[in-house]
Parts: sequence; C-alpha cells; structure tokens
Amino acid sequence: MYQTGKKAYDKARKNPFDLLLLDLMMPEYSGIEVTQKLRKEDNFTPILILTARDDDEMKLTGLSAGSDEYLDKTTPMKEIIVRADALIRRNQMYNQAPSETVSEALDERPSSLVTDRLVIDFIKKRSHF
Repeated sequence: MYQTGKKAYDKARKNPFDLLLLDLMMPEYSGIEVTQKLRKEDNFTPILILTARDDDEMKLTGLSAGSDEYLDKTTPMKEIIVRADALIRRNQMYNQAPSETVSEALDERPSSLVTDRLVIDFIKKRSHF
C-alpha cells in the first residue's frame, strides 16, 4: 500500500501488477488522476477504484477516466474480492498469446469499430465518443 497517489502512480509505471486498487481521495494524485495518467501511457492494468463517495456523477467520472470498476466502501469485502478476481482473470485471458500471429489476426479482423457516437480502436485498446 502506498500513502499517496503519486507513489502509487510511480510504482505502477515501473512494476507490472495484476490489479491496481486505488482510493479516490489520495494526497497528491487522486485515484482518478492516477488512472488517467496510466491510461495515457497505454498502461492497461485493471484498475478498481474504491471510495467513500457514493454518487453517480463521481462513478461516471471514474469509469470515464479508464477505471474498470468503481465501488463504494460499503460494498461487502467478499464482493470486492470477487470483482477483483474477475478483473484479473479477464486481463489474463485477454493477454494470452494468440494461436495465430498478430499480422494474420490483423488481416482478418477490423482494427476499429465505428458507430454514430462511439469509436473503439482494437489496436490501441481505446474508445472515445
């Protein structure tokens, strides 16, 4: 555990983690700021933000910043653990080496999906409106 958002951010940049569990209200950088900084650097480690703030607007802000999960501290510990395990499992499955080469996969699959309001870039692993 790190005492500030800056320390958590620095550690996450330098070390591979299976999951980052961030508090929303940390000194120096908030959990949202840490998430935004890591996502801008193409760090796709699963992020779960845990907070005492239980308002919908802040939840949307956290998820829009790139967190994978946003839970309030009243969530039962068993549920937090199950959700963290699911994020880790999904990330491990996603990062398994494909049976075909990347170039073969790119020839057969689209690199992005574009709808009226949403663009999903499969190569950069990003989406935007």
